[in-house]
Amino acid sequence: IELLVVIAIIGLLATVVMVSVGSVRAKARDARRVSDMLAMQEALSLYYLDNGRFLVSNRCDSTSPDTGWCNSVQSFNNGHWIREDSTNLSSYLKRDPIDPSQGNSPIWKPSKGGTYFYFRSGESYMLVLGLEGSHPLVNPSDTSRDNCANANSKVKLCNGREYCYSNTITVGFSCP
Repeated sequence: IELLVVIAIIGLLATVVMVSVGSVRAKARDARRVSDMLAMQEALSLYYLDNGRFLVSNRCDSTSPDTGWCNSVQSFNNGHWIREDSTNLSSYLKRDPIDPSQGNSPIWKPSKGGTYFYFRSGESYMLVLGLEGSHPLVNPSDTSRDNCANANSKVKLCNGREYCYSNTITVGFSCP
């Protein structure tokens, strides 16, 4: 009986440790995602200062969520996923950011991570990425796609539409 009790206690402790290690890993992946997002925003801003425009997203050969977007899965094929034909951000980024839990196919909508997305419209752009945990930019009660009145995370494109995606971070350069 004592042996069974010891085995049960060890099993319980192992379960607690595994759960806590899993949450620490998720937080580490989320920290990298936020860091990647900030690096992409800075690179796009520097590109804009040098060129007077952002890269055109509909020339990335992406198919998810449609051909108007770039997504980080494209980096597996071509090395650079935010690009316009052969022009890319390699002068501004040490490496192309790839989601820490990314697979070989894009995940749209990336509410728990998996893929980064880039879209440009006119003189505005947006980056969409998901986190595994909570973040002050994410409003979990907002389940809309285009109505962002209550969202903390949104981008207003130059065509006047505001975009946000529930349980994701949507950031970028909004039109005034």
